[in-house]
Amino acid sequence: MKQYPPGEKIAKEVPSAASLAKIGSRLGSVDELILQFRVFYKGLYSDQFDWIVKYLWMEHQYTYDGVSQGKAQEQGIHLNRMYGYFMKFMVGFSQKPLSDGIFFHALSSYIPDLFPTFYDHNPFEETEYFKLPYKNISIPHMVFVYQCDKRMEMLSHADGVGMSYGDFRDWALNYVESDTPSEYELSFWHNSYYIKKKNKTGRYKNKE
Repeated sequence: MKQYPPGEKIAKEVPSAASLAKIGSRLGSVDELILQFRVFYKGLYSDQFDWIVKYLWMEHQYTYDGVSQGKAQEQGIHLNRMYGYFMKFMVGFSQKPLSDGIFFHALSSYIPDLFPTFYDHNPFEETEYFKLPYKNISIPHMVFVYQCDKRMEMLSHADGVGMSYGDFRDWALNYVESDTPSEYELSFWHNSYYIKKKNKTGRYKNKE
């Protein structure tokens, strides 16, 4: 995809050498700690993506009067209340702590792109089919650009060159600022930054 020179509005965060020298580790090696963090988060984000996929699949299996939950959200509050009752009183758990946030909604919006035949497969039986499809990037990268029209191309590029999340944020901001001036802005919601369409109403893309 087309590359743009760094723009004046994008200031990369680079601490001084003196500040970097103060970073230490009780393990004795900063490199060892970095590696341990990377392994931990790679597994954590893989698990998070897995439970989102499984929850969306199970939610799709639920119907009320023949209407799926995804369609029920479009048809009225009564059907949503019935799903809430089903979850809280019949299942005995609430989905809200896991499903009521930007990470869940942003990642849900990728399902049609990543898995066009999503409901033809069972994530509990076909785990390989539903794995996170990137090797060098992960969930934070996806959330940061989920409202961008070229998000799939941007993520593929970042994965191909192995961009850290920090480098990706700088690159993605510069890309949208150069490619589509005035269409996007940096938004902040509950301690999470992401690129938001300026004229978009609401925080999230609608699920199919």
